[in-house]
Amino acid sequence: MDRLTRAPPPPTREGAWSSPATGGSASPPLTPWWRHWWVVAASIGLFGGLVAIGLFVGPRVVNDMEASRLLDRSYLAAQEGDYEAAIEEATAAIVLGPDGDTLAKAYGNRGSAHGALGQFEAAIADTTAAIELASDDETRATAYAIRGLAHSMLAEYELAESDFLRAKDLTDDEQTMAWIEGLIDDNRSARPT
Repeated sequence: MDRLTRAPPPPTREGAWSSPATGGSASPPLTPWWRHWWVVAASIGLFGGLVAIGLFVGPRVVNDMEASRLLDRSYLAAQEGDYEAAIEEATAAIVLGPDGDTLAKAYGNRGSAHGALGQFEAAIADTTAAIELASDDETRATAYAIRGLAHSMLAEYELAESDFLRAKDLTDDEQTMAWIEGLIDDNRSARPT
């Protein structure tokens, strides 16, 4: 009867998990950490991935946010007529190396501020950089128009006309179009006859 009600103990071997009925331990034996190499590799991979995200993605996002904040301050300074401060804020945004569109707008705003201060060569250089970096047509159109205005102020009327026409082709905004058409008219009337 004893044989029918009681199950035989599991077979034991050295280092295997055995039952208390056979005098063994009820818990599994400890395995050295290096036997679980996949756990160590996964932990290193996870940690390395988190570090990579923190070191490479995190600062990029923070730089873009800070550059956008500086760009907003640059716009405000230019609207208030403080073009030196606008240049400083835009330069600080450029130094952070934000993404292409923010960088293009920073160069464009700095170029506009240079133009307002009569620094037309610097305005041309910055707006040229903005044109090369911008991915949207409206930003490029504005940069072309500002660069054209700087060319016009340097009496480079043909270059100004070319930039104004490029700007006009790139924009769909009626207000921007009217502004550019006014610049074209002013440029044509400023040419010596």
